[in-house]
Amino acid sequence: MRTRSGLAAMLAGVAVLASCSFAGAAAESGCSSAPSTPTALSSTAPASPQAGAGTSASPVTITQGGVYTGNWSSPNGDVAAVTIDTDQPVVLCGCHLFGAADLVETVRPHTKITIENCRATGSVIPGATPGRFLSANGFDSVVVRNNDVEGTGGIYLLQYSGTDPADAVRIEHNQVRNIGGGRSRDGGPGVSDTGLVQFLQLDKVEAVPQVEVSWNEVVNSAGRSRVEDVINVFSSQGTPSSPIRIHDNYIDGAYPVDPEREAGYSGGGIIVDGDARSAWVSITGNTVLRTTNHGVAIATGHDNLVSGNTVVASGLTDDGRIAVAQNVGGYVSNLAQAPGFERNVMRDNVFGWYLAHKAVRNDWWLPDCGEGCTGNTSIRPGSVITVDDEAAARRAWQDAAVAQQIQVGPQ
Repeated sequence: MRTRSGLAAMLAGVAVLASCSFAGAAAESGCSSAPSTPTALSSTAPASPQAGAGTSASPVTITQGGVYTGNWSSPNGDVAAVTIDTDQPVVLCGCHLFGAADLVETVRPHTKITIENCRATGSVIPGATPGRFLSANGFDSVVVRNNDVEGTGGIYLLQYSGTDPADAVRIEHNQVRNIGGGRSRDGGPGVSDTGLVQFLQLDKVEAVPQVEVSWNEVVNSAGRSRVEDVINVFSSQGTPSSPIRIHDNYIDGAYPVDPEREAGYSGGGIIVDGDARSAWVSITGNTVLRTTNHGVAIATGHDNLVSGNTVVASGLTDDGRIAVAQNVGGYVSNLAQAPGFERNVMRDNVFGWYLAHKAVRNDWWLPDCGEGCTGNTSIRPGSVITVDDEAAARRAWQDAAVAQQIQVGPQ
């Protein structure tokens, strides 16, 4: 997330959207959040979302609630493509976003934002941290559903500020590619090794029920991405009766810029991180492949559960290189020796985690697991895990999505 000073000066020349009329666009885009008679608002950009990835449009600032559709972009690394400057509910529906900074950014507390059926592409400025797809600080509700996102710094949510937690956070059915990558200035693929970015980070989102992250498809390719943890729950918590639910996601790949040489890379799949505030997180039914340092992990907090996940890695990147930072499929460990680490459980998962650079298996490590850490099973214990095993796990998730009638990406 970028901190901006002198925002008004920086946004000079940026379109400000308040109440322009574009009737019917949201309904045509298939957004479930749109009212039956939408008030769709647009900049001077082409109104039709079929016009491309927003490269012909300017950045915008939204100052009034409503349903917006359009194409917006910002090549400036300090200006978001869309700035939300209202605490009224805003829906971005059927839009195209492109830029080097945050694509959607909120600048006041109590934001209520829905992004649905949009296509977003980030670009890379050498030496700069990739801009987020969405950066929201002090939000009341965030819904991100059925979007196609490529080459951004993912979603960063800092501090819930609402009082009605219904649908406080819902991140679902998104198709995501190459976190930490993006288009370079010459139009080809680029990657940044500056800053730590994730598909999703919940940061100090405390004691919030109704948080759900489900059925997202996140694929990172070696040499075209540089994600830290794909999903990072940092000093955040649900409630005893309504834990943060991270379930049925497909995660494939987490790599440093140079997987064959960067042995110190710490990025991985899904982790509970931060401090003792991280609690009541439920990580279930996910498929996690090739995420290098770890597949699933509990590194802090209390009353967290990791169960029913499939975690598989051959020790090779998607393009066949050996990942020298390959570590462990799953772990429960109080690495920081912080107080309050208790009742954390990892059970009934399926692991097949191979370290190709050492020719050994390392499926799990549970030095600080609570009672009930049983039922974890290994795929062909002691054997090499192959790309065929990864492919089988991928097909199983795809079959499950079809059986549940789940469709990822824009509809």
